[in-house]
Amino acid sequence: MSQWAAAGSFRVKLSKLSSSAESIQTLSHWVQYYRKFSEESAAVWAREALCAEPDRRLLFFYVANDVMQNSRKKGPEFVQAYSKQLLQVMPQAYREADRTTQQKLLRLIWIWEERQVLSPDVLADLRKMLGVETPSEATAAQSAVGAERERHANTARTLPPTTSAANTDAGKADDAIAHPDAIITNSMFSATTAAVDTT
Repeated sequence: MSQWAAAGSFRVKLSKLSSSAESIQTLSHWVQYYRKFSEESAAVWAREALCAEPDRRLLFFYVANDVMQNSRKKGPEFVQAYSKQLLQVMPQAYREADRTTQQKLLRLIWIWEERQVLSPDVLADLRKMLGVETPSEATAAQSAVGAERERHANTARTLPPTTSAANTDAGKADDAIAHPDAIITNSMFSATTAAVDTT
């Protein structure tokens, strides 16, 4: 593994990462700029994720998710590098997470399977290491999110005609606060063309 001059910058950027989609996507684009150093960036990501407070680790997985999904069209380097590190990081993160975060991690596995981001072997290894032998629990996590969205959609359809647009927008904002992970991960599915800061 060669020396990556931007490793220090990556550590700093990870320490400043916030839960906003913009923050996660911006860092993902920055990482993807260093395609030749995919293994080095994945190794730094893993070390920093394991050192991070448990309540911040989910953000690291969102970055890895965005990097893997949005880099695939140009080659498999990042998927291969980050999938190796996921096997090292996710089991510990899962064990030390609360139940809500565990469900979000399982949802990521469901997404990686549905979109064929990771190989069946890696997915099987992740489930085994997390103690989830079959896709059922991950599927259940995704179903729970879908049911919650449907509930909000049904509520919106039954709003009285006199309900103002402002009130409807407030309801959407409340939903966003309740499910920030859904918004973040959904935003990762579309390709973006933002400029990359290489500093």
